[in-house]
Amino acid sequence: MASLTFNDPDGISRSISLVPPTHFTIKIQSFSLLTKSSIERYQSSYFEAGGYKWNLVIYPNGNKSRNVKEHLSFYLAMAESNSLKTGWEVYAVFRLFVLDQDKDNYMIVQDAPGKERRFHGMKLEWGFDQKIRFFANGKGAGLGTHLSFYLALVDPTTLPSGCKIYAEYTLRILHQSNSANHLYAKATDWFSASSEESGWSRYITLPYFRSPNSGFLVKDACILEAEVTVHGDANAL
Repeated sequence: MASLTFNDPDGISRSISLVPPTHFTIKIQSFSLLTKSSIERYQSSYFEAGGYKWNLVIYPNGNKSRNVKEHLSFYLAMAESNSLKTGWEVYAVFRLFVLDQDKDNYMIVQDAPGKERRFHGMKLEWGFDQKIRFFANGKGAGLGTHLSFYLALVDPTTLPSGCKIYAEYTLRILHQSNSANHLYAKATDWFSASSEESGWSRYITLPYFRSPNSGFLVKDACILEAEVTVHGDANAL
């Protein structure tokens, strides 16, 4: 399955990946108990990256100081900042991961490519207020209900036996008022009679897709595009 990357209108990049984080992992044994407790802010032990010490900070019921509800808020925080020199500043590019235990892959949230965050004495935390929306059934944090989007062979029965096609493809959902906000994902894959389709089971969340402000669904209509480039094929000997 190919990885998926797209940008929200707020400039946040979200992606799905099989590659785990490299610096630090925290496992919460009972997230439901944490959300039902009186703990508003959960802070991990510190870890080191780039020569500095950091914490992961989680607001299990949303960061109330920023009026966030029904979401998990997730931040990177500078640890032991009192030990740094007066007037210190640290610029960092970072990604935050959440493991989808059903799909065995990671949802990654980060700022748009090339965007740095400046940490200093008056700003010790940077992150994402609404990283994940809770499941309505109360099972805790998850990826929610998503719209699936796949590219499929039109008539795989016409392929010679054992034939495979290697193609690069782009799937798009068009923003109907601003072309700069088109949602697209690009991948390469092998197609054959036994593997007719490729794409993403979690292309975009349905609540976001259906939102009147998203620009993707207007008057109950949406515009989908597929662009395909065939790079080669292979036949069984």
